[in-house]
Amino acid sequence: MTTERGLTLIEVMLAVSVLSIGIVGVLRAYASSVATLESGQYNIDAVNLLKRKMADVQQNLLEQGTEASKSDSGNFEGIYQDFLWSWEIRPTDTDHLNELELAVSHNFNPRKISVITYVVDPPEEEE
Repeated sequence: MTTERGLTLIEVMLAVSVLSIGIVGVLRAYASSVATLESGQYNIDAVNLLKRKMADVQQNLLEQGTEASKSDSGNFEGIYQDFLWSWEIRPTDTDHLNELELAVSHNFNPRKISVITYVVDPPEEEE
């Protein structure tokens, strides 16, 4: 009888199976964290673009006064060209107060981020 030491094929296959199950778990966790990071980055970008567009719209409404349009839409430029924006202004029950709704969305993401604020009619110029 020989006293050879070594691993049998069953032992090797069992070790490879356990190792592969562990690697699959790690890869799933990694993929999940990447998806979460992408979602977070989308939210950050959308909120920053929303703030920037809100400032532009409010400035435009102040400059144009009653001649300003009541709604508009478009997309951002540069690296944010896949983001879409739209805004609409509606009168409220209170005199000289209007509701302004601004929304930002993405071509490839069904989620839409919007904000509603109120703007005052600019004072009329006296003649």
